[in-house]
Amino acid sequence: MTGMTDALHITSSKGICEIRLNRPSVHNAFDDGLIAELTKALESANRDASVWGVVLSGEGSTFSAGADLNWMKRASQFTEAQNLDDARKFAGMLRTLAQIRQDIIDIERLPEIAWTTDIAGTVTRAPSIDSVTDSPWAAGVPASLPLIANIQ
Repeated sequence: MTGMTDALHITSSKGICEIRLNRPSVHNAFDDGLIAELTKALESANRDASVWGVVLSGEGSTFSAGADLNWMKRASQFTEAQNLDDARKFAGMLRTLAQIRQDIIDIERLPEIAWTTDIAGTVTRAPSIDSVTDSPWAAGVPASLPLIANIQ
């Protein structure tokens, strides 16, 4: 699963699929095109049995500024049915992200998050990105890494 679209760069290596938002001129703001492409990329990664982790990141200085204002301006002219369809597509992308079987890794923030808490509330040391990319079991770190979100 490797490729490049207008809105995404996708690479896959050693069980990790990196999906990088590629709209730095608008701070990776979401529009209908990015939503469709990201949904498709997440679904593809989810089906790939060799992928155990997904790195979600963005080109440029910002992961994502949120919604693209030009998209919102276009959507203001939509009919109610078009707005509902648009909202369902966005909700579908979020649902796909929430239900993906792989761990989501935020490579930009991983080094600054030294400690994390697992589902049982146990405090554990977060792995270095080197141990993540070398092996899911490197340095005794289990393949089930914590969810680390990058929301700015």
